[in-house]
Amino acid sequence: MFLINQHQYKAFYKHTPSLFIIDTPFQLLCATEAIKEFDIVDYLIIAAFDKSEKRNSQVVEMLEDLNLNYRIEYVEDYWIMINSFLQNKESIYNNLDLPNRWLRVFVGNFNALDQWVSASQYAARNASIVFMDDGSSSIDILKNGHGRNVMYELAFFGLWEKCNFDVGPYIFTIYSDIRSKKFITYQNNFSHLLSKRNDSVLHDNNNIYIIGTNLKLYHRAVGVSLSEFEGLLWRKLSELKNEYPNNEIIYIPHGRDTDCTLDGFCKLLNIKYYSMNCAVEYFFVKNNYNAMAVYGFGSTALLTLKLIMPSTIVVNWFLDNKDSRLYKNYLDVAKYYTKHGINLVVIPYPNNSILTKIKRCRIVRIFKSILQRLNF
Repeated sequence: MFLINQHQYKAFYKHTPSLFIIDTPFQLLCATEAIKEFDIVDYLIIAAFDKSEKRNSQVVEMLEDLNLNYRIEYVEDYWIMINSFLQNKESIYNNLDLPNRWLRVFVGNFNALDQWVSASQYAARNASIVFMDDGSSSIDILKNGHGRNVMYELAFFGLWEKCNFDVGPYIFTIYSDIRSKKFITYQNNFSHLLSKRNDSVLHDNNNIYIIGTNLKLYHRAVGVSLSEFEGLLWRKLSELKNEYPNNEIIYIPHGRDTDCTLDGFCKLLNIKYYSMNCAVEYFFVKNNYNAMAVYGFGSTALLTLKLIMPSTIVVNWFLDNKDSRLYKNYLDVAKYYTKHGINLVVIPYPNNSILTKIKRCRIVRIFKSILQRLNF
């Protein structure tokens, strides 16, 4: 829904006491923007952690660095918890007027149903529920009107309506220019984050950055084998090394990536492999860093870094595998990014030569063997 006056909705009123439920560094950045945008003084951030999640420490470090009010809760038995809650949802009706309830709840990830459970447990009667971005998945949600778990979403919305929650559905999003038939949007332009940047003392203007992806998830999403995708990354890293022989190139692994192959690739190519302890956007703003160019595979950081550094060249690598189960989703992201000043480089797939694919897989296996012997 494209709005002329978003402030007519109580979900977007200023000063409303608010609870935030988040579990990633980017969701936390969105929460800090909402706190400033809506002048929220009375708030609490719940970090809803999976104990196995690698990024938990990043979230905590940012919470401490930003001096925010927060509490950590751990999510156990994800689907058991969700189904159990929906089967015993009557209990929520008896607790709506308890004093520990909040008049507005911001949900960090539309697709994280455990966050929907927390919102149900902490929202007061007539409370507003507002979703935030968890990344580029919001593009698909805004276009299609739903996330990955449609039946569960319908169950929750039915429950919330019975609780007289103000559900909209509302979303505080960086993608507010997408006309949505279902969502009522409020623009998050990261104005607070941008206000912290001092353009007069920028550092490292000539560096090249590569925003990594979660290899073990992404290769399946784009419909290629892990060895094929690692081979593709080796090729792209090598190309950048040849294109920028006199610049420092820095590879930033995804916060959830546990694949050590890229670390080895970077060592062999003399590329710096740098794991961050915070959201990449926060890193650039806090340290007043700039970049000559930024590359990546559809990462949300490509869009936000272009917002932070408008003069920087930002390139989105798009693997054109039409057989991929998420091809349309990634294509929509690529088209949106192109409209916002991000250069698109299409990588054809499958390759014209079967032999090329076989050689690439062999190269990756050889490199892995070398890295193991070198104890990388």
